[in-house]
Amino acid sequence: MAKSLDIDVDALFFIQYVYEFTAFCTSSVVKMANGTIVHDRNLDFAFPDVMRKITFEGKFYQGDKYLFTGVMFAGYNGVLTGFKGGAFSISINERKPSWRTDPFGLVMNFAFLFAGATQPSKLIRDTLTNCGDYSCAYNQLTTVTVISPCYLIVAGTKDYEGAVITRDRTSIANLNQLSESNWYVL
Repeated sequence: MAKSLDIDVDALFFIQYVYEFTAFCTSSVVKMANGTIVHDRNLDFAFPDVMRKITFEGKFYQGDKYLFTGVMFAGYNGVLTGFKGGAFSISINERKPSWRTDPFGLVMNFAFLFAGATQPSKLIRDTLTNCGDYSCAYNQLTTVTVISPCYLIVAGTKDYEGAVITRDRTSIANLNQLSESNWYVL
């Protein structure tokens, strides 16, 4: 990949963990009056002129079998936004710590990285690859230990299949789900 992109291998390695250092994003899940579940998100990164040039929609296959679609960045292996048709969608939003506000939290991210925790964007990619429905996706996103705290947003296709999962590294910190009285989560 480094050769194809004409960048240094060490720089490419660093790029794989950029989300654990800094990002800014927003997602929401809304249940429309007609019952349709809508999941939206923005990717508001620094350097928009550069980011626009490296953003693409990737289609993932296993052999000839289509698995899912993800919004991707050239050179980055993880999935920050993905959609499995007829089943579910997932997006991630950064949750502190970041190097700007909590240097100790950033050190903890490194500690969990070296302890073997899962990178959140890899968790999303694995979930989109291995799960076939909202229930499986929700279970994966709420139970796997991750390198960094994050917000994992998941939406399904049926009534009230939508949640903002506020993750600490080893557990759920908060859960906000669609419900009869909660027609959107943000």
